[in-house]
Amino acid sequence: MAKGQKRLSSLGGNSAIGPENSEAQDLAPIFGPFFELTAGEEREKTIQAVLENLKILEEQGLGDKKFFGGETISLVDITHGWLPHWFEAIEEMVGVKVLEASTLPRLHAWVQNFKQVPVIKDNLPDYQKLLAHMTRLRKSRVPDQV
Repeated sequence: MAKGQKRLSSLGGNSAIGPENSEAQDLAPIFGPFFELTAGEEREKTIQAVLENLKILEEQGLGDKKFFGGETISLVDITHGWLPHWFEAIEEMVGVKVLEASTLPRLHAWVQNFKQVPVIKDNLPDYQKLLAHMTRLRKSRVPDQV
């Protein structure tokens, strides 16, 4: 791993985007705790951890490119393709917006670009059905928080 690079705690291993220390490893997988986000002292810590991981993805993965692979979508874009729709539903359920133009401008732009690719746009699940499904799933895992 190059000097100065951090790793996303959700990926693990020794990749350039994976946990760097035991504290980061303790947060893996990072998006599970965000999905189960509740009130209390862990709330802010979880939100900050998610934001830090998305910033790493934005800075070291996406950089200044339109898509992770450059000007066209690649396998990396497809792999992260759940973010535009699923993550939006999670944000709505937990009442916290993280992936905003003001906090993650390049990743936010990627979301908008990705959702406009015809093959992606035509195959995104219905948002209201997705939200209903995610809400049922969250209720089964965190019954008093839905």
